[in-house]
Amino acid sequence: MGRAVAFRAGQTVASREDVMPTYQYRCQDCGESFEHAEHVAEHATVQLKCPKCGSEKIAHAPAPFVAKTSKKS
Repeated sequence: MGRAVAFRAGQTVASREDVMPTYQYRCQDCGESFEHAEHVAEHATVQLKCPKCGSEKIAHAPAPFVAKTSKKS
């Protein structure tokens, strides 16, 4: 599943550009699921290989997204 990022009290992120989204992929040959962190601009052109079998037949696997806000529904 997705990766959680924890921050200690007083710790800040230098800028939004320093944070790269983590995308989930699935190998179409062996079924292995894996994650890869990449810039949004790189996402459209990235060429990955399966870490298990080395296949280049990789498909993007959308991950569930949950937004937590301070407002109550």
